[in-house]
Formats: sequence, structure tokens, C-alpha cells
Amino acid sequence: MQQFGLSVIAEGVEVDEQGTMLLEMGCINAQGFGIAKPMPADEMAQWLENYQPNQQWIREH
Repeated sequence: MQQFGLSVIAEGVEVDEQGTMLLEMGCINAQGFGIAKPMPADEMAQWLENYQPNQQWIREH
């Protein structure tokens, strides 16, 4: 969506392959169970501190 100056967030990323495909298409923003399960707001800081990104996604990006 770069042509329109819009940011896109892919929803429903549940498996590694979906995240890889999105990165290959140029989408770097995503959410879904493959990244994190829903959590209370007060758990978010701890989750961020311990988050280990998918190494395959890092190589793709």
C-alpha cells in the first residue's frame, strides 16, 4: 500500500509460513496467535521484554 501512503497490519498470522509470505510481499506489520496469544494489558511489558522474534522472519526482513 506504499503507493497510497498507507500502513497495513496483517491480521490472523497463525503459522510461521504466513509471516514469511507477508514479509516476502513487503508487509512488515502483523498480528495473530503465531506472534502472541491475547493477553491482559498489564502483561504486555513483560511479554515485550521476553519476546524472541522468529529467526526465519528476521532473515526474510
